[in-house]
Amino acid sequence: SSQALNSAIDRARNQGIKVITVDTPVTTSSDGFIGTDNVKAGSQAADRLGEDLQKKGVTSGKVFIESSVAGVQSLVDRDTGFVNELKARFPGLQIIAHRYNNNDTPTALSQTNDMLSANPGLVGIYADNNVSGDGVAQSLAENKATNRIVAVGFDSDPQEIGALKNGSLQAIVVQNPYFFGYQGVIAAAMSTEGRFAPPSLDPGAVLVDATNMNDPAVQKLLNPPTTKGGA
Repeated sequence: SSQALNSAIDRARNQGIKVITVDTPVTTSSDGFIGTDNVKAGSQAADRLGEDLQKKGVTSGKVFIESSVAGVQSLVDRDTGFVNELKARFPGLQIIAHRYNNNDTPTALSQTNDMLSANPGLVGIYADNNVSGDGVAQSLAENKATNRIVAVGFDSDPQEIGALKNGSLQAIVVQNPYFFGYQGVIAAAMSTEGRFAPPSLDPGAVLVDATNMNDPAVQKLLNPPTTKGGA
């Protein structure tokens, strides 16, 4: 639980151990945080979904959120950012449902199928992680609804990248996990030497679509450098 994690961090820091948190913020103090501002990233997804619908001449209609797991702070933030931005910028778009798939693509697929059949006025879908995006994209492709529905996903995997190519997802919001790890080591090293790392570092999330997915800088995000651990 987050309470147990907070107390473990507090115990470590009380013993003089520096603690850098990465990806998901904690509610206690740490010696630095590296990760995406998920509220901002969620609002980027809302901007893209609304703007894509406007380009099609659609300013009103139903939208639903396909989410992974309830209560996970990074996902809560992504969804909050999306909901607030959509309401502020595109008041004609109405969020009618928020479904949770417990990080299971077949569940996301069946939930999206149900929403499509029950809501002829559906115009947009937001999927807040890659597992959700995979299910949404598969459903839209199978239901031949890719031209009718604008869908924006989050994170990336081979299925989502394929969905950008075939048009079942219009865009994905991609983080920079390589930066998280790299800067995490730098921040930890700085803190052990008594130098203060920035309290919070966010490399920013990038909207990736069919037009920029082959750019070299974007390719580094979709296929981050990996290394095999040495003995």
